[in-house]
Amino acid sequence: MEKPTQIARQWAMLHHLSQNPNGMSIDDLSKELHVSARTIQRDISCMKDAGVGIDEEQNQSSGKKFLSIIFPTEDANIRLSYDEAVALYIGRQFLEPMMGSILWEAVNSGLEKIRKSLGTRALFFYDRLASKALQTRVGWSNYNSKSQYLDEILLGLEDSHCVNIRYKSQDSPKPEVYAIDPYHILMHKGSIYIIGFSHKAQAIRHWKLDRVEDAVALRTEFKKPEDFDISKYMEGSFGVIHFPTEKLQKVKIRFDESVARYVSEHVWSNSQKLTAQPDGSVILELQLNNTVEVKNWVMSFGSHAEVLKPASLRDEIVANLQAALKQYGNE
Repeated sequence: MEKPTQIARQWAMLHHLSQNPNGMSIDDLSKELHVSARTIQRDISCMKDAGVGIDEEQNQSSGKKFLSIIFPTEDANIRLSYDEAVALYIGRQFLEPMMGSILWEAVNSGLEKIRKSLGTRALFFYDRLASKALQTRVGWSNYNSKSQYLDEILLGLEDSHCVNIRYKSQDSPKPEVYAIDPYHILMHKGSIYIIGFSHKAQAIRHWKLDRVEDAVALRTEFKKPEDFDISKYMEGSFGVIHFPTEKLQKVKIRFDESVARYVSEHVWSNSQKLTAQPDGSVILELQLNNTVEVKNWVMSFGSHAEVLKPASLRDEIVANLQAALKQYGNE
């Protein structure tokens, strides 16, 4: 049987200990997870250093050490109030992007316990209420087949170890192997991206998990620069495409009255400035280091949006619209 990665193994340990309130011995965990007792002991030490409440108690008769979870509250059941349970049940659909990850089994198990505790009759009411809060799945990624690769990347991220990934970029005819130092995981429009240092490019790059065809965490350690701040790094982007070496430029867009309210209701960028106009339209100003994603976003509004600045973005949109018109024919 294939041995689990460190993160998956430690999560499995938490799961087994949670299911056995009287505790489990190191030998029991070793057999369950198909690893040595020494590996279990190393994991315990690592988890305790991280602040996980694990108690070790020696059985007087057998001499074996038994492990159990210590809850950081006086109430070991961590009871939920009724409205908290209902809110989690109704909001279960928003947790579905975790499906396929090592956390999903516990999430699903917890939600199932809440479902049973609410009672059959009440569930009809809450299911009806939940149906009013639908999360769209347009463009979502399904990571059921990628969970093992995600585990390896998370292992590298957690332990600051390099990871080899086999990756097929959007424009590449075949996959290539990259050695990367994973810094952060970013969720964008239902997809997971890895942000880290590319050994090949000697620069920060982004990789979409959907395009990862294999991943193996290595023993080689890396050190993330102390001054690297993901929030500051992503400033100037309009999504996940980012050109950190490019200068910020002002993007100015006018939205007519029919979509002005919609645009005003959202935060599109930390740099945004919204100015209402006398005719009911609104002007949105942004400071961006590239216009790749904002171009497609503006075009999604059709004739209800007009780029005022920069001229280069305006010209790109005109060219795209002319190409689309040609595609559909002008007869």
